[in-house]
Amino acid sequence: MTLTEGRPAATAGTAYEVALADSDGVQVGAQQLNLSLEGDSWSVARFDGLADGSYTLSVRAPGIAPYSQKIDVKGDSSAVELYVGDLAADPQAPARIGVLVPGDVNGDGTVDDADASAIIDDIEAASPACDANGDGTVSLADLETAVSSFDRVAVEATVARSLPPAAVEAAPGEGTEVASGSLDEVVGADAKPVSLRASEAISDEHPVEVSFDLAKDSEQAPKLGGMVINVPASGDHASEAGRLLVELTDGTVREIGLNHTKLETFDGQIVFLPNKELSASRIVNFTALGKRRVVRTVTASYDAPTEDVKAACREALAQVANDLIDPAPEVYLTNYGSSSIEYTVRCWTKPEDYAATDLALNEALRVAFEHHGVEMTYDHLNVHMVDR
Repeated sequence: MTLTEGRPAATAGTAYEVALADSDGVQVGAQQLNLSLEGDSWSVARFDGLADGSYTLSVRAPGIAPYSQKIDVKGDSSAVELYVGDLAADPQAPARIGVLVPGDVNGDGTVDDADASAIIDDIEAASPACDANGDGTVSLADLETAVSSFDRVAVEATVARSLPPAAVEAAPGEGTEVASGSLDEVVGADAKPVSLRASEAISDEHPVEVSFDLAKDSEQAPKLGGMVINVPASGDHASEAGRLLVELTDGTVREIGLNHTKLETFDGQIVFLPNKELSASRIVNFTALGKRRVVRTVTASYDAPTEDVKAACREALAQVANDLIDPAPEVYLTNYGSSSIEYTVRCWTKPEDYAATDLALNEALRVAFEHHGVEMTYDHLNVHMVDR
């Protein structure tokens, strides 16, 4: 657990009591972190050698609302990042820093009028519990801190789980050899440096390449939500120039640089997007669910019986059945147009099969409509010539 002191006036130093208890409420570890903006403004508490199970992490300090969070340990490394102070954090965000709320001087878990009254009554006594802003004194500044925290609640942190090193198998790519160190020790918090050597001058055609099998042990490897690659910024192993490419098993290549991200589209085009635009854009991750929906809209004449049209659509779906996954495909009558009836065909496929399935279904629909004698309507204009 990483804890950061974020109160702008916290210069006196605050002792944060960090504890971990098992599912029976028995404390299995405790540490004290002393934080100050004039000293260590952040620190780390570690609890090693834990058995699999559910644990409760708690953090307490004078003038801070108590924080607790349940963490499930499943043979991996779990981490949370916490911040004390006024930090804008979306409680619904998929990845977030936990926020501890200052101002709870009476320790009841909320910041309200009772805390404000306690601070006012204690201005002369200067009790450490009423030092809401952490500057070593009790004053109207502490009252301001408490009032600004009214109605605020603690934000629970995302639990980040690290892939255990034992679940990862690394191997040098073609034309790459290990000059020193071992790839067996290059993964994890205690990773050791390794030097790689290319058989030819390093270039786009002859890169230094390492492959990582992240599911060597399927029972141990968790579902991967992301990967962090630490590249030394200085020292003997620093990279002076070059590019880092991450190629997934589906062949999609993504390059993330300091200023841009390179994406490969379904049709093979390479698109460069500024990271500034990506950070402000709505990102849709089609691979997170492991499936993607294919939607096709077709039209038929009002003269065509509805069941005939649906039968043609189902026949087309049967032609691509090997590429489909659950849920089951659907066919609906979705709209009455000025000269045709609209039908919508929906089915699900794997993200990597989306483009092929979409195109195959498009072709199958035309063939199936012809087989069932259903006319696909189109916009046209009839012109009648009248003799005068």
